[in-house]
Amino acid sequence: MVGYLRPQMRKMGEVHLDDEITIEIPANATEKDLKLTIEKVLKIQSLLTNNEVLVIPIFEILKNSPEKFNKPVKLTIVFEPGWKAKYHLFSTLTKR
Repeated sequence: MVGYLRPQMRKMGEVHLDDEITIEIPANATEKDLKLTIEKVLKIQSLLTNNEVLVIPIFEILKNSPEKFNKPVKLTIVFEPGWKAKYHLFSTLTKR
């Protein structure tokens, strides 16, 4: 499953994948038009090296421009109440 959004730079936009993850982008958050995708990562065995238990799927979020947003972008991830979660960000630019 892939969530896809191509908002114009002066308009607000929202992209989501099922009911699990949503990204809200305010108007004028970018200098140019944006292409944003969310995809569930299916091949995860090599990513789980310490017997971790996932509370949600792993998502890959990509945008077509390396520039930062001019305004805060809201990211909502849904998981079961009572679970504690942590997240890891990986940049394809810095490889970290």
